[in-house]
Amino acid sequence: ILYNNIFFESSGQYGKSFLRKTNSINGNIIKEIKIDDNYFAEGITIYDKSIYMLTWKSKIGFKYDIDSFEKIGEFNYQTEGWGLTTLNNQIVMSDGSEKIYFRNPHTFDLENTIEVYNNNGKVENINELETVNGKLYCNIYGKDLILIIDPNSGLVIGEINLKNIFNIIPIILILFLIFDLLKRLLRKK
Repeated sequence: ILYNNIFFESSGQYGKSFLRKTNSINGNIIKEIKIDDNYFAEGITIYDKSIYMLTWKSKIGFKYDIDSFEKIGEFNYQTEGWGLTTLNNQIVMSDGSEKIYFRNPHTFDLENTIEVYNNNGKVENINELETVNGKLYCNIYGKDLILIIDPNSGLVIGEINLKNIFNIIPIILILFLIFDLLKRLLRKK
């Protein structure tokens, strides 16, 4: 998550999970904490100057102070924890199914649930979530695809196909390096 020029991230794996904030301008790590070995860290979101973090299978989440990373709360849920974002005054959560849960940020109580679907039926493996202009964006675990979802109905209203993204990025980097080299050579003349 990019918030006030600081990049916040969580990373999973039992025994290797962490929560980190990094300066987005120079890449320097500002703060990092290790998550207890019993937990596999998953999605995070920021709400009211607090970081909310899910764990994968433990059915428990943690709330941290955004500045100090001091743990200031815990919350429970009945499913796996995958992705997390905020929309309006709710925290939005995925669990790897077709369901997206809308939760109260103060109590983490469930307020609403939608099911994601397209013309072919339900769409499962909803993973990481982001909010852009009032729409939910999510990737499908194991696929090179980002869906744009209407948060009121669950209908997929758009798709971003990333099938060849890993083939395109090296080409773009090579072109950038060639362009940069040419600029430098022209400056020397």
